[in-house]
Parts: sequence; structure tokens; C-alpha cells
Amino acid sequence: MGAENSRFFPNSFSKKETRRVFLGRGVKIAEGGASIYFVAKVFGFPAISPEQPTFERIDQITFDELSKYEGFETVAHNGGNLRPFYRQFKRTGCNFIETDAYTYRGKVYVGHEEYFAGVGLDRSQGSITLSRPSRKLSTVIQEIKKDGYKVLIDFKDTDSPGPVLDILEENQISDAVFSGEAWSALGQVREKQGGDASNLFYTIQNERNIDTFFVHDGFPDGPFGISLDAEVASEENISRFHEAGGTVFVYVVKTARQALRVLGNGADGLITNNLTLLSLQARTA
Repeated sequence: MGAENSRFFPNSFSKKETRRVFLGRGVKIAEGGASIYFVAKVFGFPAISPEQPTFERIDQITFDELSKYEGFETVAHNGGNLRPFYRQFKRTGCNFIETDAYTYRGKVYVGHEEYFAGVGLDRSQGSITLSRPSRKLSTVIQEIKKDGYKVLIDFKDTDSPGPVLDILEENQISDAVFSGEAWSALGQVREKQGGDASNLFYTIQNERNIDTFFVHDGFPDGPFGISLDAEVASEENISRFHEAGGTVFVYVVKTARQALRVLGNGADGLITNNLTLLSLQARTA
């Protein structure tokens, strides 16, 4: 676990991809392009993406404990969103590269942002990007396929499922999986697949979401997937999904100790930015 891992240290990335403006939690973000730009200029300061790849040096005991768990899958969290990050993620030998998908002016792009003219608002990160979208999903998909990885697409809106499925078909990709907070987006994919939900990972953020999932009208009849927030990834909750026929990936797992906890609770997969955890399957295969 020594010098050979030095290649996983984050590299620098381009100025364009680091031009973010972070707003404190107490600042209310207005929803118009001009207003967002004004708030950014007044309150913001440049910051790098908070979801950059990380490297963790773990001790031999922890490594041995992790190696006892077999069969779990690893997902590079948002690994396809930024090219410099992707270069690091693809070295790990993980199972899936995750990439976000949203529609902007009729085209599908990758990233968290919603765009207003030339300004992007990322609600989940509390940041503003002073640029327009630059990476089309079709380009990212081709790169992931070329490097031999499976793709996990996280829908950020309800307009993307149709175009995304067309892009995957054009690139002859049949083993993609999908996730999303908007379950209706996953419902569109499920309908196209004739009711098959085995490759759909319904995002669950809290206990309320869990209760809602089990009573909502679109509850899957057959196998399905769950993308479960680490805060609610208890043994009880994971067992509840398993008993209903679900496969559970836990996000965002940040440390080896956290990985041990959720794997011990029964998790089937880890969604993480931790390069060390992502490389586990390649090392133990």
C-alpha cells in the first residue's frame, strides 16, 4: 500500500474546471441567471470542487478487514463529470464510473449544474459555475466504454431519460445502470424496459424516503436497486431492502472505517471518491 499508490494523488486541474463560486449555507440563492451572477460577484470566492478524488493511506489491519468482504461493487462517485478527475478514477479498476446527466437546450450534458444563460447553479454543492456546460454525455460515454468500465448514470432532471437511452443505444451499451432522486425519471426507463427495474437504483436520502418508497405506487415488483445515503445505511434498513429484493449501494462512503461499517451492515456496493477504496476490487480480484 506504499509507493505504488502515489499515482492516485489528485493532480491539478484546469482553470475552467475550477472556476467555482462557493456560497455559505446562510445565503439564499436567487433562481434567475442575472440574480445568481450578482450574488456570486458580491458574496463568492473561488473554490475547487468539494468532490475531488481523495486518497487514504490505510493500515494493514484495516486492509485485511476490508479484503474479507467479497462480491461488493465499487462506483467512482461523479467520476465522469470532470476530465482530470476521470483520469484518476479510471486507474483504480473500479466496477462503475458514475456520471450525472441533465438536459440543456436539447442536448444532454454531464454535471450537477442547472444552467441559466452562462451561469450554472449546483444546488447540491451550494456552488455557482461561471461557465456554460462543456462535456456532452455522448463524449463521456464513449470514453468510459473505451476504457472498459460500466457506466452508472444519475439523472438530475426528468427530461434526460429518453435522450440518454438513445445515446446508450447508439453506442451499443446495454449494461448501464441508472440512479436518481426523481423516481419518475427512473420510472421512464423502467417503462421503456418493459417493467424491468433490476438496473435502477432509487436514491434514498433519509428515513422518510424509505417509508415513502415502500408505499409509493411505482414500487417495483421484481429486483431493483437502491442508492442509499450513508447516514441511514443501518443494518436494519439495508436488510429491509434486501428482503424486498433490492440491491443496495451506499453513498458517499468517504473512509475505510465507514466502508467497513456499511459493508458489515450488508451493503452490496460502495459509491465513493476514495481512490483507495475504489482500487480494492482490482487488488483483491
